[in-house]
Amino acid sequence: MAEVDESQVAFLDLETTGLDPMKHEIWEIGLIVDGNEYEWQLPVRVGGADSAALRINRFYERVKPLSEVSHNGMEAAFLIAKLTAGRHIVGAVPSFDVGFLEPWLRSYNYCPAWSHRLICVETLAAGHLKIMPCGLGKMAEKGGDPSLVASIWSQARGDYAAARRSEKITEAMDKAGNQAGAANSGANI
Repeated sequence: MAEVDESQVAFLDLETTGLDPMKHEIWEIGLIVDGNEYEWQLPVRVGGADSAALRINRFYERVKPLSEVSHNGMEAAFLIAKLTAGRHIVGAVPSFDVGFLEPWLRSYNYCPAWSHRLICVETLAAGHLKIMPCGLGKMAEKGGDPSLVASIWSQARGDYAAARRSEKITEAMDKAGNQAGAANSGANI
């Protein structure tokens, strides 16, 4: 089975203060590119945050003191735009992440140049487990695969690292890539 070419993917996970990109903010960005892990915490105003979102992403447990948070958004935006250019974004519901990241990058005058073909590990894992997507944790429990549960819920700094390290998800990505390649017969759709 062919391996995933990591030079063509960027594993991404964002933490936000809510679900609405017009109203809420990114407070943490995690990225793995070519085996290198990057993490940025950004200063945010939590007065307008969704308290449920802060509870789910454990904001108050994980946020760093303001003195340790990256205040140079321009530098972070440049590096993220450069590292993701031409790559497939991989994550748990990456459409959510790029929905926040694209306007954030543009606010610093950078144009996102990642591939429009996003790779959702939830969808791939659901196909592998033969169940409907419902969040990685719930799918792992429903699928009854303890190694997948352990891999996904490891304290590997979030979805992006767990996705990269999960052999089950990598196998599903390989299988989906091989099937797509056979179906497209080299056509670039």
